Amino acid sequence: MIVLATVLFLLSIGCFYAVSGRVEFQPRKFVTYLTEHPVLTRVLGWFLIVTGLVLFAKELGLAKGIFLSLVLWPSLASLIILFTPFLNKTKARN
Repeated sequence: MIVLATVLFLLSIGCFYAVSGRVEFQPRKFVTYLTEHPVLTRVLGWFLIVTGLVLFAKELGLAKGIFLSLVLWPSLASLIILFTPFLNKTKARN
């Protein structure tokens, strides 16, 4: 359950990263769909965050689950933002 919640967090970060508009992705079907439907993508991102938080709370308890979610999500988001440009699949806009 903890791994599933972490994967859900990673997917939610990917949704928000695709919608941000600060990065140009190489055209792929899924990423193109996410960028063309920003409202749906944001709703999906928030749904994934809440689902991950509920899974953490169910597995670890309410306080530990919420605390771990508040620590893990920004940490993962920072790592994704730092290392995604090194994949050479994105191009940052100025």
